[in-house]
Amino acid sequence: MRSLRSRTCFVSGPLTRNKHAMPDSFEPRARSAGDVTHAVAKAAIGSLPFVGAAGVELFSYVVSAPHERRREAWMKQVGDDLAKLRDTRGVNLDTLRDDDSFVDAVVAATQAAIRTADVAKHAALRNAILNTALPFAPEEAVRQTYIRLIDELNAWHLRFLDLFDDPNEWQRMNDKTFPTLYAGGLSHVVEHAYPEVKSRQNLYDQWWRDLYTRGLVSTDSLHVMMSGHGLLGRRTTDFGREFVKFVREPVAPAR
Repeated sequence: MRSLRSRTCFVSGPLTRNKHAMPDSFEPRARSAGDVTHAVAKAAIGSLPFVGAAGVELFSYVVSAPHERRREAWMKQVGDDLAKLRDTRGVNLDTLRDDDSFVDAVVAATQAAIRTADVAKHAALRNAILNTALPFAPEEAVRQTYIRLIDELNAWHLRFLDLFDDPNEWQRMNDKTFPTLYAGGLSHVVEHAYPEVKSRQNLYDQWWRDLYTRGLVSTDSLHVMMSGHGLLGRRTTDFGREFVKFVREPVAPAR
């Protein structure tokens, strides 16, 4: 398994073109929920006393341009990823276009993506779209639940899930070795994998509780004592494992 932090689209290389092929990049211009919110906020600012046009222009300068760049960059990346999926996996884009449940997933993921600039969440949302486009995707209600979870969680939640879905595989993929312990708490694994959180126990305990209350991990605390062998066991629930699989890039077909 590969870490969410370094995951990129699994397909690469030049794309072939022909005059009858679907375009390699898709940049839809439909207004999103974020656009409507921006318009309402802009109108509200303009109606405030002593603000008027100058305030509206300042709001547009500070918020509108970056928001548009984020939206356009997201749509281009998703379009390129879908084009690559078509070229490498034979996905029929005409079929996807006519699939309302797929379009719903793309809209939900796009709205979530526009609300954040976090790279890890963007990767998870793009992977959710790609996994929705492939055969044997989870049913629609499950997909929508997964996308909502990506929106609610932060990058640290995703890192913890990636780590505890299979700590041994995480070590291998990240070229790290956990110290040998005869006993300890899962907090030792967290702090060795991510030294930057050592002084932030209250925060990472809260992130873990968030995962537990959502049914994504099976242990309610990172500080329960267990054997050294137990520390490297899987801590994601079946639901959590399926979620992790959905937010990871699709597995490349065997050659």
